[in-house]
Amino acid sequence: MTLAPELIQQDCTPERLAAAVLHWFEHPEAVAALQPDYLRLHRSLRRDASRQAAAA
Repeated sequence: MTLAPELIQQDCTPERLAAAVLHWFEHPEAVAALQPDYLRLHRSLRRDASRQAAAA
């Protein structure tokens, strides 16, 4: 499963970028299917910046 296409340098054309974005607008079920993956990724990367700043 791909979370997001890798569009770097010459691969990042207006057409490819538009196609990638339009996919999410045209397939809300795909968005819903990926939300748990993005939430899991977010939780694994979270570092509780507020607590770290308060402790500094």
